[in-house]
Amino acid sequence: MGRSRRSKKPEPPRPRLAPEQYSELNATFYTGEPSEYLMMRIESLSLMVASVAALAPAFAENRRVGVADFGPMSPPDEQARRRYIQSEAVIILHHSAETLLRMFLAHVGYEQCPWLGIASSRTPREFKDKCIEITKAGVKRDDVARIFIGGTDPRDAGIRVTDEEFEESVEALTRLLYFCATRFLDESFLYNAAKHGLATVHLDDSTKFVFDNGSLEGPVTFSSGAMLTYLHKQEKPGATSGPEWFVSATGSLPDQGLAVAVLIQRAVGSLWDVARRRYTGASGSITIFSTKVLIDAIYAAVNESLNVVRTISFELPKRAEDGSISEVKINFDGQDLYKDFDHSVDEFRAAFMKRVELPKRQRDMKPLIVSRRNLLPFSPEGSSRV
Repeated sequence: MGRSRRSKKPEPPRPRLAPEQYSELNATFYTGEPSEYLMMRIESLSLMVASVAALAPAFAENRRVGVADFGPMSPPDEQARRRYIQSEAVIILHHSAETLLRMFLAHVGYEQCPWLGIASSRTPREFKDKCIEITKAGVKRDDVARIFIGGTDPRDAGIRVTDEEFEESVEALTRLLYFCATRFLDESFLYNAAKHGLATVHLDDSTKFVFDNGSLEGPVTFSSGAMLTYLHKQEKPGATSGPEWFVSATGSLPDQGLAVAVLIQRAVGSLWDVARRRYTGASGSITIFSTKVLIDAIYAAVNESLNVVRTISFELPKRAEDGSISEVKINFDGQDLYKDFDHSVDEFRAAFMKRVELPKRQRDMKPLIVSRRNLLPFSPEGSSRV
């Protein structure tokens, strides 16, 4: 006789969180300043382009962090600083983009307590799927307006801007979210190589890739300038089949990375002050900017580089059963160009980026969930908001 299988007892349901603590969690969460951290990273990196004469006095200082002592030293040489800028700009842009996307998704999906939304994203696959959805289906206009500007129109948000400026800023923020999701997905191999293990190799400014088909015009240059080279197993991010093992070279655009990172930092700061007003009743300020400012941040560096190719990938040779070695196969990813881009003053005189006061409204003084006592030991005073 076969053994009888015992039915597995169902696990008891997990206790639900007490909603009464959400006000305290929100009050605690919004004491942080994520945009401040992003700007510190951007500004610290930008210092590396200063002259040796300007950097020398700072490096000569004796610096102490707790028990760690950093004595006087010479500034890094120009080439070391340039390589650092190229790598760190990639990491800052991707980190900033991921921060913006996760913050936005959390404030859309977990309205009562966005901190829970950020902590609930448990797997990279789950987050990537949401980024894919953004690139394919976009985001809702009202979600962007409410979360980054504070309302569905200037009157709802309580801010002093025109309807045209409001809609222009909503469009710019929507396009920024799309850019962040696309860059996060398409260049994850480069980001992982730079962040995890510093596994990128720098090709300097003399690097040039040309194509010569024997025409009278001669060889055509399709990529010129510094590049970051890295290995990856799959051909493309998300690929589950096909050939394996490639070495790729992606053009270095630290100017684009930092220019876009600044806009992301401003967007994160706006989201934060809008949320702080909604969840804690505090006034603040936001940054609104036009699509022209975003276009300039993304495409000015591309236009300056004159490169038509963003990434060149070489499939590593394979050995066949008969001992023969395959030829190197080359793939090209085109540069993300913008039709009729014009960096002139005339084209961008209508561009705007300005700080706008975000006053608290009467409805911001009413807590989303009322609690008559503090449930957490670390909550700011009065965070129960009764």
